[in-house]
Amino acid sequence: MPLVTITLTKVPPSLRGTLSKWLQEIDTGVFVGNINTKIREQLWKRVLDSIGDGRATISFYQNNEQGYNFATEGFRKEVRDFDGVSIITDLPLERVASHMKSGFSNASKYRKARKFSSGHSAHTERTRRADQSAQDGGQQHSCVVLDIETTGLDPFKDSIIELGAVKIVGKSVERFERLIAIESTIPASIVTLTGITDDMLHSSGVQVKDACSELLSFIGADTVIGWNVRFDIGFIHRICPEWEPAQIVDIMRQIKKEHPTLPSFKLAHVANSYGIPATVHHRALQDCELALEIYKKTKSYKSNFQKRKSPKLLG
Repeated sequence: MPLVTITLTKVPPSLRGTLSKWLQEIDTGVFVGNINTKIREQLWKRVLDSIGDGRATISFYQNNEQGYNFATEGFRKEVRDFDGVSIITDLPLERVASHMKSGFSNASKYRKARKFSSGHSAHTERTRRADQSAQDGGQQHSCVVLDIETTGLDPFKDSIIELGAVKIVGKSVERFERLIAIESTIPASIVTLTGITDDMLHSSGVQVKDACSELLSFIGADTVIGWNVRFDIGFIHRICPEWEPAQIVDIMRQIKKEHPTLPSFKLAHVANSYGIPATVHHRALQDCELALEIYKKTKSYKSNFQKRKSPKLLG
């Protein structure tokens, strides 16, 4: 399959999670990988739907005189075809002016509203946690490993069907698990992958907003950890857009930094490379526990927890 490169100036967590399923992020906002035409077109559509006022470029193989083609979005330029050769030209001034808007962006207004609101902000909570950490010798005392199961990869179209989390507090471990009721039926491929059925959701599922609210209370101001966790955060952020994790640790990205030559970065393969017997159940809570066992092997975990005994997961 041909090489594809996507470059972004803004990468929302949900978009980074989707792109990371298919491409490798070799630098901030630069994604590369070998994918087929159908996947490439779907990913580019997700990019266009997600970048807002950001900018994006995609380049890919094409059987033409150049041997490649490209597209851009958000630049004051356009791609033109001249006898089979694509070139970049500046937009006419009148078209540039028509795309410019006066005033502040919605994102700017939102940030200002949060900054000057009287509510208890994530910044205040992070400051409190930092003060507490300093009093306790600078150690990280708690974190939450997060995983979700979904009906697909697109947080704008697909649904969460299960939430799972494992919280480490000192030497103790707390667990959170919820099945989510959805209006549609679960695709057969997802039933096969996870073992979660429509009957399970009908009998035990709760409303997604209620479940996410419980989950965020469970997480509090703790560091959120997970395997390609920005994918999970992207789905939750669609339900609770005001949520801002205090800190994020992506275990998969940490593994890529420490062991970039591993032949595969799938959860089970990485676990086996560390000598951890692993079967990926594709159930949220079990995958949290497996991700935690892998994280405990990393330098990131050791630097945060090495001065105290690691919590042991109980079966």
